[in-house]
Amino acid sequence: MAKPTDEKTPEMTLPRDEFSEAVRRFTRNPGAVRRESTIHLDDAYGNLATWVLTTFRENGRETVLVQRLGLAEPVRLVMPPEVTTALARHRDGAITANRRRVARTSAANRKAQGIQPAFLKKGA
Repeated sequence: MAKPTDEKTPEMTLPRDEFSEAVRRFTRNPGAVRRESTIHLDDAYGNLATWVLTTFRENGRETVLVQRLGLAEPVRLVMPPEVTTALARHRDGAITANRRRVARTSAANRKAQGIQPAFLKKGA
């Protein structure tokens, strides 16, 4: 008996979006370290948005998967290691700039009060 040609066979392909592929790739890798945080934020109207951050560290490089679920259409992003490195560099630079600003202000305040720095007291 001949097989009918109009029969449909179920397609067994997995989703091909970047987010799903990244999740599959990292979960299959036993050497990848995974950390996850869920953050619930509400806006001024009381609408809740849920952020899910999943960080995978593999071979010294971090990839962050970001999901935002709210009233609007959900968003899923894959932040590659180059982007996460830039974010860390920006954060570290901002911290350094803030520390310098505070140190300068503090030194100026001590100078105005007549307090000598400790490294100048040792020579006296």
